[in-house]
Formats: sequence, structure tokens, C-alpha cells
Amino acid sequence: MSFDPLEEDGFNERIIVVKAESPEAAAQKALNRYEMYYNNLQIVSVEDYAMGGSVKYRKKSLEERAENLVGSSTWHELGKLQKAEVISELVVEGVLPNMMAEGGIATSEKFAVKYTLADGKMVEVVYNSKNDMDEGIAEFYLANDVENVEVQEQKKKSLFDMAKKTDTPKSKSKAKPEVRVVGIESEIARYDELKEIINNAKAEQEIIGGKLKQIGKEQFLELYEEKGGRPDNFNLADGDEEILFIVMDKYKKVEPEKQAILDQYKGLLEVVTTYSFNPEVLDRVGEVVSNLILESKDLSDDDKNKLIIKDTTVAIKKGTIDRLLDYEDPEQIFDLVEPILALK
Repeated sequence: MSFDPLEEDGFNERIIVVKAESPEAAAQKALNRYEMYYNNLQIVSVEDYAMGGSVKYRKKSLEERAENLVGSSTWHELGKLQKAEVISELVVEGVLPNMMAEGGIATSEKFAVKYTLADGKMVEVVYNSKNDMDEGIAEFYLANDVENVEVQEQKKKSLFDMAKKTDTPKSKSKAKPEVRVVGIESEIARYDELKEIINNAKAEQEIIGGKLKQIGKEQFLELYEEKGGRPDNFNLADGDEEILFIVMDKYKKVEPEKQAILDQYKGLLEVVTTYSFNPEVLDRVGEVVSNLILESKDLSDDDKNKLIIKDTTVAIKKGTIDRLLDYEDPEQIFDLVEPILALK
């Protein structure tokens, strides 16, 4: 029986299985065929058999892709709001989506964004400006369990219902039973070995990424001074290699000790107040929320008072990265406000 690797490929929304004459050939074919989002794939398994080989890939989650771009150490310092804002800017700047219009999205008048939720539902929202899209993606991401965001060129009007995000109950840890299987010792050992190799590679990537970001920051500030304003994102290049350096108008969380320092510089901080539904109350009275808008009497005063949660934080003011020259020492301000940096 002949082996046709092209006909043997399997593909769905989350898993890609690529088959060829060998695992190495399958990996190369995956790179050639799915190049536009190859970096968003993670190897699940590799098989080698008499007639050929295959590589199974899993699509990385939205957060995994964002973490890979900004670096694990930076990513884990961010709060939920900061992560949502970083994801929104990466999408708006055309760095994160799997598919988008050729040449980016900056020239469009309206922006159609398709969200894929964890439960498989698709929600499409149309934003009237780039700024609206930036803020809208962050808000939608905070309110829902989003797996993927795709920017499209559609300009039709769209309505959507915000899906509630429910917390998965934590299960109590307990000792797992042991099932003895003869013949898999080498596979287990190799799996653990590969896991250690990957962890070591990630650690090295973080170190190198830190060095490249420092170099990128220095070049960014030089260009800033020369141009008299914020430069566009640029490629760091040497020889035949290049990597995109991105400076975002998004910042790390302001801790109390940092706030005391930033307060000394006029215009760096702002008070951000966010409102969200109390999920416990919303689950209990979800069916009558629409009636509440029409001054429904179905809710108790107690539930009305508890339904909305108010959270106030201090954050770096949006647009700070565009105003570095307003200060005597732009590099000092850059280091104080800590804009999120990414490499691609």
C-alpha cells in the first residue's frame, strides 16, 4: 500500500497532525505548510513507524503566545488587567492574531474582531476605531474565557451577548494510584529528559531575551531623541538575522513603594476605576438582569447594592511612552514606568 503524506494529514481547530516519510520530514512540512502561525504550535507527540512518521501539534493558547512574546518573567509579574491590556495591544499592532489583512490593520475605519471562547462559541464585535478596539479587546478578555482573537476586514454591524466566565472549582489534591505497565520506562525517562531540556532552553531564552531587550531599549531611546518623539517598532538586525522589537503603551502593575517614587513626576500616574458584576449575585439573578435595566422590582435592594463590584487602582497613565521628552531624563522615566517590551 502506498503512503501519501499529503492525504494523511489531519487538522482541526486545536490539533494538527502532520505525516510524512519521517518525523523530521513531517516537522519540516508543518513549517512549510503552516508557516504563518507555526510559532503558535506546540509539539504534543512524535511518532516513527515503518511507513513514515508524524508530528502532532497543539495550538498554543492566547496567553501562551503573549507570554512567549514578552517573556515569562515579565508575564508572571503582570496582574490580570495588565495581561488583558498587553494581549489587546499585541492584537491591535498585528503581532498576535493568526490571520489578518495584508499590511496590518492601521488603515481600516472599522475593525471586526472575532473571539473564540473556551466552550467553542464564536463572538464577533465591530469597533469604530483602533483605540476602541484596543480597549474593547482588553475588556472582553477580562469578562470571558477567550482562546483566540482574530481581526477581520468585515465592516458590518455586529451585536453580541457577553458570556459569563465561571471559575472552575479547585479539586483537593490526593495521592494518585499507581498502575504498573511493562515496557514504558524508557518513554517516561525520555519525556522527563525532554521536559528538562525545554525548561533549560526557556531559561536560556529568557536570558538572551533580556539582553536583546536592553539593546533594543537603548536603540529605541536613541531614535526617540533623534526623531523628537516615539519611534515605530523596529527590527534589530545583524547579518542574516533579525527580530522585531516592540515597545508597548502598557505598563507593569504599580506597587505602593513604586507609587511613592512615581508621584514625584507630574503626569505619570492616573487612578483607574473598574466595575464588574459580582458573579455570585449574577448567577443567582441572571434571568432578571435584563429586567433590572427597565427598573425591575424583581431584585432586592441588597442584591442591587452587591451586584456591581468597584475596584480602584493606580496605574501608569496611557500615552506616557509618547511623552518621555517632557521629562529631563527620558531614560530614567522609561525605567521607572517599565513599559512592556516584546520580541518576535
